[in-house]
Amino acid sequence: RNQSIELFEKNLDVQDRATVDDCLGMSGGKFESTVGKIFEKMGYEVIQTPHTGDQGADLILTKNGEKTVVQTKRWKNNITNDSVQEVLGAKEMYDAMHGIVVGSSSFAKSAVTLAKKAGIQLIDRNKLKTLLNEYPITLQKNSNSISDITAEDIYLDYVDYKKIIREIMQEFL
Repeated sequence: RNQSIELFEKNLDVQDRATVDDCLGMSGGKFESTVGKIFEKMGYEVIQTPHTGDQGADLILTKNGEKTVVQTKRWKNNITNDSVQEVLGAKEMYDAMHGIVVGSSSFAKSAVTLAKKAGIQLIDRNKLKTLLNEYPITLQKNSNSISDITAEDIYLDYVDYKKIIREIMQEFL
């Protein structure tokens, strides 16, 4: 990456950087997006899955030809082993080599035990805080960044097909 961009990001005003506490106030979708931005800065290609029917993966990462599924949990209480089980299912569903659970809190002992046995990486509150410091994400106050814009934001809710047909007919008549 361009060194001047990296220097700029390192010197961002601390008030503009996303923190773990900010993550707790985010919607689930915004938290997924924020975690995705961290992984993008780490060099991954990131795909955010639909909010429903994601089969246990909120994000699908690709780097060096290897696919990783990520489950994000924006919880205040300890994250249970259900999250690890979801990632195990998602690994199979998406043919991924690796699985990660990223949480805004700590993990229950049962989650740590299962993750260790299954080879699932856990990123808890402290590790997330470190990642946010190493790969700062700027909070968007009132506007969306380009990566936050979805197809729904671009397309109109109502398409005036009659107007379109009239315009086409006028061109040919």
